[in-house]
Amino acid sequence: MKSPLIGSLLISMMHFLHAGDLASFQNLGFSPDGRYFQFGQFGMGQSNQVPYARLDTVDVPSNTFVRGGRFQLTAPSASLGDDGRKALIALLDQAQPLRRRLRIDPLLTGRPIYFRVNGEAGEAKDLGFIDYQTSLHYQLKLQQTVQGQGQQTKSRFHIDVTIRTENGQVVRQFRMGTPQLDRQGIRDYRINQVILGPTERHIVVVVERDEWAGRSNNTDDWNIRYMVETAQLP
Repeated sequence: MKSPLIGSLLISMMHFLHAGDLASFQNLGFSPDGRYFQFGQFGMGQSNQVPYARLDTVDVPSNTFVRGGRFQLTAPSASLGDDGRKALIALLDQAQPLRRRLRIDPLLTGRPIYFRVNGEAGEAKDLGFIDYQTSLHYQLKLQQTVQGQGQQTKSRFHIDVTIRTENGQVVRQFRMGTPQLDRQGIRDYRINQVILGPTERHIVVVVERDEWAGRSNNTDDWNIRYMVETAQLP
């Protein structure tokens, strides 16, 4: 067991390494057929200490954003104990017409089959786990390439997915993501969650990424943000 001092030092080191702000991820629900998925992220800005939130809506089979499905908000000020959650609630209010049209249900959050609480970077890029409800074995490999430093960093990635039966027979094998897309100012990606949609015919991989946030004390600051890669299971 780690001592409280060591735990505190590890937390301090993690904060130092990122020196930016850490967003919180929120699953906001699927449509009943699993076609649409909505998620949010919220937090407190590292530079200005004011709440922010963003809400995104995804067409799961095509792995594309729904037109008009992104909502963003930066609050003018913060109240005591504010963590950005109220900003996300305000966005949910703005998004209600879209949520009704797409039939997104906050109670249909899918079935999580993997969740990374804490782990090494390698585990977040090459992981294997069992879905104990179906006894299927999942292997996910995140492949990334990164060039440049600081604001000039650009990167691309994809995720190779293999699903096997208990006896090792491959039942599904496919690639998720947009391997040819360069993302400016992103230096690292990590698999955070894997979720099956309500019909279990769709998969959502939640990816945590480091985004360039500026410079302070002659060092680059990095915010932690979230994105998703989605697919219809072949």
